Amino acid sequence: MTESKTWICEVDEEGVLTFPDELVKLQNWKEGDDINFDILPDGTLILTKVEPDELENNQGEPSPEIGD
Repeated sequence: MTESKTWICEVDEEGVLTFPDELVKLQNWKEGDDINFDILPDGTLILTKVEPDELENNQGEPSPEIGD
């Protein structure tokens, strides 16, 4: 069984999203990492770190827009 946890993230007036330290540490993310956002039909966000080899393979492909 997968454990589910919820965090509240802050968005500043410039639109910058800041992740809580606990989430960053748990996911082993570092400043400058690229994070992929998948939005499920129920509104759940799935966040995954994009590995450098994935970035190279996807160069030139446009990112999907929210609402597509």
